[in-house]
Amino acid sequence: MSPLSASRLFGELAKDPALFGRVLDDGELSMEAFTKIHVHTIREYQLRQYGATLDFRRAVGMAGELWQYIRHLYAGEGPFMFGADERNRARTPSSMALVHLIYVSTASKALSREELERILDSSIRHNALRNVTGMLLYANGTFMQALEGEEAAVDETYARILQDPRHTAIVMLHDGPLAARRFDDWSMGFRQLAAEDAQAHPEYAPFFHGGFDAPLIRARPGLALAMLVNLGSSTHRQAAGLR
Repeated sequence: MSPLSASRLFGELAKDPALFGRVLDDGELSMEAFTKIHVHTIREYQLRQYGATLDFRRAVGMAGELWQYIRHLYAGEGPFMFGADERNRARTPSSMALVHLIYVSTASKALSREELERILDSSIRHNALRNVTGMLLYANGTFMQALEGEEAAVDETYARILQDPRHTAIVMLHDGPLAARRFDDWSMGFRQLAAEDAQAHPEYAPFFHGGFDAPLIRARPGLALAMLVNLGSSTHRQAAGLR
């Protein structure tokens, strides 16, 4: 899964109302004119999100994909996943490729356990209907979540999260193909971490005791998934992740 899928970029740009308005307005331009204007927007996004500048040729292609996405979306044809034609020709309904995505975010306000439960329960249908599985951990006002499933379903779910005002400071930790689901028993497992979890897992405590530390976690490949698997392993309820 490309870290710059058109739906994901669309959702990220939506956080900046002024910029997003210009992008939508520019969707009326030709693809060539739109690309010339917004190739720099996309390269700046890549730099902010991943700490590296996207290759210019790839950014040009992505700008064209974003233009097509906007045109299809606002023409009433629904979200258009780029590369889907080629991917779908190679897939059958029983052999769709799996992907997984892990991110960290900060809650926009303090949430009680009851509020968390209500959010989770109201979202279970979204994940179940799209066959998205995963795990959500909550610690000191921050979230770490794994999403796994077919690419289009995971992209759609993450795009909803990017536009959800309950999430701020969203940082992508991992995004890539998946051989087999790790959380296939859960539409979305959930666990709220507490002091006893830090005591039971001292190897993970420095990364979540004050809230999930995205830079520290991202600097250690494999750590995010290990935390989700091991810290979430004692959860006893099935729920859905935040929409």
